[in-house]
Amino acid sequence: TSIWIASVLGGPPHKLRDEAEADSISPDGSLICFEANSGRLGNREIWLMRPDGDEARKVFDTDENSSIGGLQWLPDGQRVIYYKVEGSNDNVVFVSADLKGGPLTTIRPPANPDNYIWLPDGRLVYRTGDDAVDVAGNLWQVRLDLQRNTFGKPQRVTEFTGIAVNPTSVTSDGKKLVIYEWRPHSIVFVGDLQAGGTRITTPARFSLDEQWNNPLAWTADSKAI
Repeated sequence: TSIWIASVLGGPPHKLRDEAEADSISPDGSLICFEANSGRLGNREIWLMRPDGDEARKVFDTDENSSIGGLQWLPDGQRVIYYKVEGSNDNVVFVSADLKGGPLTTIRPPANPDNYIWLPDGRLVYRTGDDAVDVAGNLWQVRLDLQRNTFGKPQRVTEFTGIAVNPTSVTSDGKKLVIYEWRPHSIVFVGDLQAGGTRITTPARFSLDEQWNNPLAWTADSKAI
């Protein structure tokens, strides 16, 4: 991917950087955070640059057994927080740090967030769901205690059924949240094997609804699924 900047007033966009993924902009608008150096588990480096693409510098990195990204500025304006995915089991932790240097603090979330966004007052709004079969996918919120680096008690925000929702952005005053909804579904098709199992006939649709359907097994007589 590449990072571009464009004016909402019009004019052509301008490319800032190749092989990078933009994350966030500092509260004063002076810095753009981006991820780079993709590894086998995801991006391994977090960088900062000016809005014109100059003075890019790496601020955080990790090894091949993890990935990092999603940096956001915390409400105190002094520290930042980003996620770290540890190993191939997708366990997510947050890391709090000072851009000027110093020790990194690991903060474990109350649940493994599938998708999340930080609000200006330090609340974490996140979606959690085991898999696409459990498509409840509702949003929860939890406040981060900046003094103790711990999370409070989670509170449910939405009560959707049959859809999943992801938070995408928040207004600067933190009063309105933009989300998008999606409805994952899986369809079962059936076809006949030919030529010793090396070819298949044109599959026919088997499940007719728009829900999540997975074929599990044939009956013993191979006449039903």
